[in-house]
Amino acid sequence: MGKPGTITLFLLFVCAAFARSQFVSVPIDHQVYPLLVKGETLGMFDSYSLRVLPLTRHEVVLLLKSMKQHTPILSSADAELVDQMLGEFAELKVGDFAVPENEIHAYRYEE
Repeated sequence: MGKPGTITLFLLFVCAAFARSQFVSVPIDHQVYPLLVKGETLGMFDSYSLRVLPLTRHEVVLLLKSMKQHTPILSSADAELVDQMLGEFAELKVGDFAVPENEIHAYRYEE
């Protein structure tokens, strides 16, 4: 393999790495942030987690899972909201079906 082939192979790996490292941020006005602030206030996770916004979907899922482990501290309405948000942020693979407890919303209604 010559020099052009090596450069092409290197660029292919670099492009693949960049394509894989893209993260989707959760908009600042999303309803999950007040819930996460409540979890932080109740001491369910470190307060440093919410200092830099917006959070990525992965970070939100990790914080929601931390809240799910502390469900007895939450009110029943907040526990249901944690479950709803976990369903909204669930990462399904192509061909997988959402389990009944996961709710996927095409839109959001607020009063």
